[in-house]
Amino acid sequence: MNQLPVWDGPVHDIPEGIDTVVEAMNGTRLCLQVFGAPDAPLQLHLEGHGAQLISLSREFCVELAGRGFRVVRVDNRDAGRSQKFPGQQYDLTAMADDVAGLIEVFGGEPATICGRSMGGMVAQLAALRHPGLVGALGLFYTGPRSRRATGTTQPAPTPTSSGEDEWVEDFVNAVLPLGGSLYPYDPNALIRLGHRLYARDHDPEGEARQEAAMAATPDWSTELGRVGVPTAILHGDEDEVIPLSEAEDLHRLIPHSTMRVLWGMGHGQPPQLDTVFVDTCADLGRRAAGSGHEG
Repeated sequence: MNQLPVWDGPVHDIPEGIDTVVEAMNGTRLCLQVFGAPDAPLQLHLEGHGAQLISLSREFCVELAGRGFRVVRVDNRDAGRSQKFPGQQYDLTAMADDVAGLIEVFGGEPATICGRSMGGMVAQLAALRHPGLVGALGLFYTGPRSRRATGTTQPAPTPTSSGEDEWVEDFVNAVLPLGGSLYPYDPNALIRLGHRLYARDHDPEGEARQEAAMAATPDWSTELGRVGVPTAILHGDEDEVIPLSEAEDLHRLIPHSTMRVLWGMGHGQPPQLDTVFVDTCADLGRRAAGSGHEG
C-alpha cells in the first residue's frame, strides 16, 4: 500500500474524487474521497468488514452529490489506505469515535451517516455516543448488534491469498454467492474491482482486527431507543450474511425509523438499485436539514 501524507490544508480545498488522508479529531488518520460542493450538507458513507471506499461506486457518489450534498466515502481504520493498528485491540465504539472525529474536522455540523453492513453498526454507535454530530442515519443491510457477538449469522468471507491473481480469484469467489436472485453480481465487474482493491490494500491482519472488533463490541441494541434522528433502513430479503430478521429488529428498536425490503437483493448494493439508495440518502439529508434533534 502506498502511504499518503496527511492533508494539512482546509478540508474545503480537498480535491474531488482523490484519495486524501485526513487526521480526525481523535487522532486516527482516515483515507477518504470527497464529492460535491464544500459548503453542502455533509454525508459520510461507511463500508463493511474488510471493504474499502471504492466498493461504493464513484457514479453513486457523483449522483448523490448532484442532489446538493458533500459526499464523503471513507476507508474505515484498518482498511484501504487508512491508518492500521497492528498489535492493538479495539471495538466498534473506537471506529464510531473515528467517525465523530471526522465530522468535527469537517466543521462539526450534524452529518448524515450512511453505513453498510459493519459500517451501519458503526453508524448506530456514532449516533448513540455522539448524538450532537449525527443528523440522520442510513442503515443498509446491517443489524442492531454485532453479528459476531450474536453468532446467528455467518461472516462474509474475505480473501487471504498473497499473490494478486489468487487474491482476486478468492475475492470473487467469496463475494459472488452473496448477490441476490434478482441482482446477481457481475463476475467481470468483481474481477476489475478486485484488482483495484488489491492495488490499494490487501492486509488480512487489518481485516482480522476488524473481525475482532465486532466480536469485542457489547450488544448495544437496548440503547437504540435513544436514537432520535431520521433513520432509513434498506435490506435485501435474500441477505445470507445479515438476515432480514436483524433489520426488522433494527426497525422495531429505533423509534420512527422507516424500513424498505428490497426483494431479490442479497448482501450488497447492486448498481441496478443505486437510484433507490441515492433517493433514500437524499431524503435523509433533507430531513436532517429540516428537523432539529436533541443531542
